[in-house]
Amino acid sequence: MAANWSELNHDLLVEIAKRIKLVDDFIAFGGVCKSWRSAADLKNYMFKYNHMPQLLLAPSKESSCQREFYNISKGVSRQVCLPEANDKKILSSKGWLLTIDRNWDISLLHPYKSVQIELPNIRSFEDWNNGISHNIMRAFFIEKFVLSTSPLEEEDYTVMVIYGRTRKLAYFKPRYKAWITLRPTCSKVTMFSDIFYYNKKFYVVDLYGRIMVCDFSGENRNPSVVAEMPSIDLYGGIIPNELVRGDVLEELYLTVVSDEVLWVISRRGVYRRPIEPGSDVYIYGTYDFQVFEVKLLSSSSSSSWTEIKDLENKSIFVGHNSTFFKASHISGCKPNCIYFADDFIESYFFRSIEGENPEGGGRDMGIYNIEDGSIIPHFKGKSVDFLSPPMWVELGFD
Repeated sequence: MAANWSELNHDLLVEIAKRIKLVDDFIAFGGVCKSWRSAADLKNYMFKYNHMPQLLLAPSKESSCQREFYNISKGVSRQVCLPEANDKKILSSKGWLLTIDRNWDISLLHPYKSVQIELPNIRSFEDWNNGISHNIMRAFFIEKFVLSTSPLEEEDYTVMVIYGRTRKLAYFKPRYKAWITLRPTCSKVTMFSDIFYYNKKFYVVDLYGRIMVCDFSGENRNPSVVAEMPSIDLYGGIIPNELVRGDVLEELYLTVVSDEVLWVISRRGVYRRPIEPGSDVYIYGTYDFQVFEVKLLSSSSSSSWTEIKDLENKSIFVGHNSTFFKASHISGCKPNCIYFADDFIESYFFRSIEGENPEGGGRDMGIYNIEDGSIIPHFKGKSVDFLSPPMWVELGFD
């Protein structure tokens, strides 16, 4: 008999894992130790598809090896042993994590398997050291990370990121030795905000509301404009009175519904609003979302933009992860809602209004109902780590 649980025979662990039916039990099983995690295989589980995403929280102070995955529909957390994520910057896409260590080495990590894939170092990016302090390189260098598909499903996968102070676009494919920077075909200044992969194409939106497509089926992969936001004052509307003294922050997210229809999500919040004039104590937080349906017509100038209040019973998940949506029939998923996590990294350096959390960040999270504009919390605790802000991790990708 094994001296301890971690030394159980691998084949026996696999047989045990195959009999697990609940996702929370699966996460708990894979969180025991590395050998148990390696025995888990998502393809054996009934919840492979269409399961509620988990909220990956910051490491606890007691042990940074243990990470919490929070099930918001049940209000419970499960511990997973992730030593490969220790003291690393983390982002999420399609069930995988992108990690950056102190030496700026980048890897793909599957949180439920013993699979880690090395990617080119930060130094292989074009203009990698332009305008960013070495001390905060890990936290700020990569803003967004998106996978085309799981590396375990397809060998010719693509990783695309938004990086650097000027928020450029770059991608990596297996056997590349460096990251390849993409250059928009338009001459206008671009600072990218979000990426979405759909049907062999990467759709991207910049901070000015321009939508571009990178078509990887052809030779020219540089992004070309397919839609431009008309004269819509995204900063307009009514700002709550208690926020008028603050600075309004807007972030744009993107999802693709079909070949002709996209959704652009505008998230508006306040940051660095002093609790009282002259105070160095600030509050921040999201107070509103807008969703625009974009229909791609024959030319970018004639594209149709319409604000919508119906997400077709879907729910959108935004944050420090690749943006995605889920159907409302998933257990615990509220229809026509936007689930948001705190992805404003700068806020982690602010002081909070309560004084409990000197960094300030990690608490701007909730569920926004697009029909009535209400916001309710989905996690009432705090998750504070500027290297690993709270983020959504999809289940069902292997």
